[in-house]
Parts: sequence; structure tokens; C-alpha cells
Amino acid sequence: MTQYQPIIFTEVITNEGSAYNASTGEFTAPSTGAYTFFYEFLVYPSGLIVLELQKENQTFAHSYAYGSDSHFKGASRSAIIDLVKGEKVKVVYFSGNGTLHGATYNKYTTFSGFKL
Repeated sequence: MTQYQPIIFTEVITNEGSAYNASTGEFTAPSTGAYTFFYEFLVYPSGLIVLELQKENQTFAHSYAYGSDSHFKGASRSAIIDLVKGEKVKVVYFSGNGTLHGATYNKYTTFSGFKL
């Protein structure tokens, strides 16, 4: 992965108003207001991953997980962000040498957002 590459969450369970774009990994605010966002991820053993939550390509929050020699490690982050209609929020890769653990059957790496 390259720095600032969006994490694409391909399995969309709920997407009222089609605010999340599964091709770009971006959530676009359908209206102005305060939104809650949450993401979590799991890293394979012996790997480090740092992810960021970005609003309009600017870092809003970040988190990291470092898998030990034989154990998976996870991290999560939540934030309340004021958005103007049309502004975009996404989770991006920042740095590391690890691999995200995610598949359609396990839901270890997820992203959600909703208006308060």
C-alpha cells in the first residue's frame, strides 16, 4: 500500500442515501451537520499498520496496531466531525509494514458513519 491510499471497504451492509462510495472509499456528506465516524482494523502477526481518518484530505485522527510475533492486534477510532454538504471523509493508509485482516466473512476491518 502507498501512503494516503484510501482503504476500500467493499462490502456495504447499509448505505442510506448512498453516502458511501465503495469504489473510492469516500463518505460524502449528504447534508450539513455533525457526523459520527468509526473504524476498526486488525493486523496480522508481526506487522504494523497506521491508518488515518481524513476530512477533505486533511488528517482528523489516526490510530495504529502492531501485531506481535504470534498474535493479531487491532485498533479502533471514532470521531465526531462537522461537515458541510458535499465534504468527504475517508480512512487512508499512512504507514507500516503489515497486512490488514479483512474479508467478507469476518468483519474485522470496518468503517461506519452517520449523521447525529
